[in-house]
Amino acid sequence: MLKVPFKLDTVLSSAVIRIGTEYTSAAAGSIAMNSQNPAGFLVNGKMDDGEKSFNPSLDSWRVIYGDFGAFLCRTVFSPELLKHCENHTRHT
Repeated sequence: MLKVPFKLDTVLSSAVIRIGTEYTSAAAGSIAMNSQNPAGFLVNGKMDDGEKSFNPSLDSWRVIYGDFGAFLCRTVFSPELLKHCENHTRHT
């Protein structure tokens, strides 16, 4: 968790935040989904229709689950911060 006790614009003119997750090969065969894509897709190293149509916009949670168990990540940005941000999304 990151909390900044002062106005960021006093020291920054711009910043980039990238959110992502990286898994080992143990994740193969799992299902990945997020708040923007509740149907999810199979994690198998091949781009299928579920992955191609995956909406990369800012999500509030993401989960991957399979034989290894599950990993859930929740991301919360304050509305005050978001009103000063542009949402540049990229799916790689």
